[in-house]
Amino acid sequence: MLLRRVTEHVKNQNWIAVGIDFAIVVIGVFIGLQVANWSETRAQYQRELTYLERLDAEFEIVENRLNQTIATSELARNSLRSLSQAHDQGAGAFSNGDAKSAVELLVGSVSAVVPARSPAVFNELVSNGELSILRSAELRTALYEFDNLSDVAFKAWEGSENAVLPFRRLAFDILSLDLDKLEAEIRAGKLALSGDLIPNSFFDNSDMQSELTLVFVYNLNNGVFAEQQLQLVERIKELLAKELDR
Repeated sequence: MLLRRVTEHVKNQNWIAVGIDFAIVVIGVFIGLQVANWSETRAQYQRELTYLERLDAEFEIVENRLNQTIATSELARNSLRSLSQAHDQGAGAFSNGDAKSAVELLVGSVSAVVPARSPAVFNELVSNGELSILRSAELRTALYEFDNLSDVAFKAWEGSENAVLPFRRLAFDILSLDLDKLEAEIRAGKLALSGDLIPNSFFDNSDMQSELTLVFVYNLNNGVFAEQQLQLVERIKELLAKELDR
């Protein structure tokens, strides 16, 4: 209809009307493009908001995992300190038949939590090439820093697990524990073990002290990595809160 009207105006050489029609077309196209751009921008902001909310929820889980890792690392180090002291003191360290304390130290000394990795939503953003949807460059950088630190922490944990294996084998070979019985007693909330849980051979073994020290160092290293990750998570959560409040 508009084209027919423009044609008639051209035939009649009504250039003012032609100009008005042209202006209407241009303005219509401009408004259409603006509406399309607005819709696309709004959709992009909505996708960003969804990703930000998912990141916030997943980093809450990561934070809890790291706190658990730090607590477990501290428990293991304290247990290793006590076992090392018992090794120095000799067989009399558990001569009072305190089997429960001995078991808690042994279980605690080999306790570990797999390090927290980057949230699944971060990996999704990277694999889909959509990380740029997050407008905060500071947040994007912090997410990359956490991902890199998580990889380093995981490799360090794998190394510590390899270091712990000889200690586990040495300790449990010396102690000759019946692990099935031990598990059943722990699940039942009781420990009916004899006071002779840790024999003299544990304290007389020349390799035990060096193994305790090695495992302690690796465990401390894992704890330090977890603390660094936690600091970065706290920063990321602050950045997320800032973006969500925008």
